[in-house]
Amino acid sequence: MKNNMQNLLDKYFAGETTLQEETVLREYFNGNQVEKAHLKFKPLFQYFEKEQAEGLENNFDKKVVAKIGRKGKVLKMRSLRNRVLRIAAVFLILVSAWLVMKNTILSPEKTMEQRWAQHEIKDPEKAFEATKAALLFASMKFNRGTRKAAGGVVKIQKVSKYFKTKD
Repeated sequence: MKNNMQNLLDKYFAGETTLQEETVLREYFNGNQVEKAHLKFKPLFQYFEKEQAEGLENNFDKKVVAKIGRKGKVLKMRSLRNRVLRIAAVFLILVSAWLVMKNTILSPEKTMEQRWAQHEIKDPEKAFEATKAALLFASMKFNRGTRKAAGGVVKIQKVSKYFKTKD
C-alpha cells in the first residue's frame, strides 16, 4: 500500500494521474490511515477538499461591486473583421502610393513632352479634322452661353420697366 501511494503521489506531482487516481488520493488523505511518510501532504489535499466544498456565495458579485463602490467600465470588443479591414485599407493605400511614386517620380525616363508626343496626330488632314471638331465643340458651348445670357438680358429689361431710374 505504501509503495502504491508513493507511486500515485509521484504521478500526481508530475501531472500524470487520471481522475480515478486523484479520487483514490483524496480518499486516502481524508481518511485516518495515512502513513507517517505521507503526513506532510495531508494538509494539501484537505485544503483542496475544503475549498471545493466551500465555493462562492450566490451574491458574491454584488458584494464585490459594493466594495468597489462603482460599476465596472464596459469595454467594447472590436471584431476581428474590422481590424482586418483596417489593415487591408492601409495596405491598399500604401501599395497605391508606391505605384504612383514608381510611375511618376521614381522613373523620370519620359518627360512630359514625350508623354504628350504619343498622342500627337501625325497626319495633317486628321489633325485639321480634330482641330475643326474641337473648335466646333467650343463654338457650340459659347453659343449656348450666349443664348442664356440674352434670355437674362430680356428678363432684366422687362423688370426694369417697373423701376424708374434717373439718367
